[in-house]
Amino acid sequence: MANKKIFGCLFTVLFLIFPFSLHASKFSLKIVGGVGVGGSFGDSFQYGSQFYEFNSFGPIEKSKLGYDIYFEFTYQLNPYFGFSLGNGYSSKIFKGQSLLFVPSDKDMYYPSYSVFPEIQAEVVPICFSAVLSLPVSSFQLNLLGGVGLYFGSFTSNSEMEIIYPTRSWSHTPNNFDASKNSMGLHVGGGIDIPLPMNIFLTLDALYTSVNFKNIKSEAVLGGDTTLVYFVFPNNTDVYLDYSITSVDSSGFTFRTGVKFMF
Repeated sequence: MANKKIFGCLFTVLFLIFPFSLHASKFSLKIVGGVGVGGSFGDSFQYGSQFYEFNSFGPIEKSKLGYDIYFEFTYQLNPYFGFSLGNGYSSKIFKGQSLLFVPSDKDMYYPSYSVFPEIQAEVVPICFSAVLSLPVSSFQLNLLGGVGLYFGSFTSNSEMEIIYPTRSWSHTPNNFDASKNSMGLHVGGGIDIPLPMNIFLTLDALYTSVNFKNIKSEAVLGGDTTLVYFVFPNNTDVYLDYSITSVDSSGFTFRTGVKFMF
């Protein structure tokens, strides 16, 4: 993920420097930040036990409120139509299905185990958009749509809880670390409110559709899609293999910031 962040910073520097050498009034730079909502991931689990019963609780697919920063460079062909190129960074956290192992009546000496799968998705997009601009009263309305290349990085924030422990378990709750790229589409709109010195206050709302499929990781135990793996010492018949193969990062993003006209 470090290389992607460096790439994003270099891209931003180009945005900040390049416009000043271009023809005035046709170019703009927008710097915005905001929050993102929505998304889920595809998960599955396998387990085996002679003396543990499996129970589940909690939501299966749930995402926390994420954050987003974005830089966009726009060229206006005329007052109403233009093209933009954007780059940014977003982070979302997805919660999986909470899992609970409970001893059966014949083996009450063993502890109960709770597992809370969670994955963090960091995405660096490069987006190309067509922009339609319409002056409305004291502000400008912008409608846009386009395509993007999204660089995704996925890590595990999974946790476990031992209830009345009587034995130790071996586990690798944080072994998932994977990267995946995907193409996506976006559509949205916003308004620009004029301020002094060719600066505008901008408010945007955007819907993005992007799905990272066939995600694989270098798992220590289990398969290459394993997010969480537990095995009872000296008894391989007792295990839990919780896997994740895809992350759907689609959802709405709401941003605010400033636009500079050149």
